[in-house]
Amino acid sequence: LERLGLGAMFGEQALKSNDLRHATVKCLEECELLVVGRAEFRQIQHDLAEKTAFLDAHVPGFHNLDLPEGVKHPSTVFVKQRFPEGHCFLHEGVVTGLPAVFAVKSGKIELRRHRNSTDNPACVLARNPLRPHAGSHSLQPSRLLSTGTLATASLVGRGDGQVVWDTLDEGSLFCSLTMFPFMGPEPFTAVSTSPQGCEVYCTQGPEVMGLPAKLLRQLRRHLLGELSSRVSRAAEATAAPSLAARSTSLPDLQGPIAVPDYGNSR
Repeated sequence: LERLGLGAMFGEQALKSNDLRHATVKCLEECELLVVGRAEFRQIQHDLAEKTAFLDAHVPGFHNLDLPEGVKHPSTVFVKQRFPEGHCFLHEGVVTGLPAVFAVKSGKIELRRHRNSTDNPACVLARNPLRPHAGSHSLQPSRLLSTGTLATASLVGRGDGQVVWDTLDEGSLFCSLTMFPFMGPEPFTAVSTSPQGCEVYCTQGPEVMGLPAKLLRQLRRHLLGELSSRVSRAAEATAAPSLAARSTSLPDLQGPIAVPDYGNSR
């Protein structure tokens, strides 16, 4: 009837029913196979259905998504992961390398920001980066020339000094700035705070940028609205001119949000 090669699949009907086999499958040479049993298959089906229902309910643009025939559902690029208490997803003052989106399935995540930039080591080091000290391999604070004098900045802030600006729980979404794309240091630190850890559906890099264009636009608009609101509140509360400037420099929510062409036909 047919000869199967690399990547071919057979026997899937046996996972769905106990009907008699319609064909005999025989190896013509030594083969290496990946075997999926009925229990594993049903668990995969359950997990996929659970994930799709969750994303449909909480991610803008997922519900009633109209996809061309043959295009896999975008939920397939979201991976469920568990993170322990204290795990840091984003770091205030640090540029995130890859665009990333996170949807909280369980647990709590706090979005924090230092009240003063001098309390944030990332901001201090950005102005006074570490450099190798002559004759050793250890990193020492570099000296900055300022108004004709040599000055050194402290590497340690004045205590923790972080303020919680938002607490995210089940169904909440957050992302890196590079998701928009907007290359700049993150305005908030995102930390898992649940003692039992948290479960998150996440996607990043080419996977998230390969989402269907219409879905990507809706997702960006929602995430950008949430971020702009947080940044504005933080700027007003701390009277931080630099943060207020960043809020106004974010893309206009009322205008179109451009979706770059990453070579994906979807």
